[in-house]
Amino acid sequence: MLTDLPGWQRPIDTLTERMQDTVDAAIEGVDGVLFVVDARARIGAGDPLHIARRVFGLGVPVIIGLNKIDRLKAGHIASQMKTASTLGDFHALHPVSAKTGDGIDELRSDLIYLLPEGPMYFEAGQVTDVPVEVQIAPSWCASRR
Repeated sequence: MLTDLPGWQRPIDTLTERMQDTVDAAIEGVDGVLFVVDARARIGAGDPLHIARRVFGLGVPVIIGLNKIDRLKAGHIASQMKTASTLGDFHALHPVSAKTGDGIDELRSDLIYLLPEGPMYFEAGQVTDVPVEVQIAPSWCASRR
């Protein structure tokens, strides 16, 4: 299962401290981490470095996603990849663009590789436990139940 968390950040007030407590509680038993870094930002200082210490301290495989490469020239992307590679002992590093989709397929493949095979919740070929009648009913019918 993939879970999107608010991420780590330096707590600056009571709200962000509580958010961090939620993230810390949710990471128990994770199989891997996708550490997304903004390719346009300075890597290796401030928040990225604070987050890297937390992420690489978990003892699970880490995939670095260097995002927003669509806004940079090839030389700058290579430089940022080199810098990102110094953040910790990573499983994979993927330059990607969430906007254009570049590099996303490769990133997805590496994430899937990290996930353990789980139990089958449905029979082979079954994609939902919702009866066909409910699936095809107009939305106003479903809301009346």
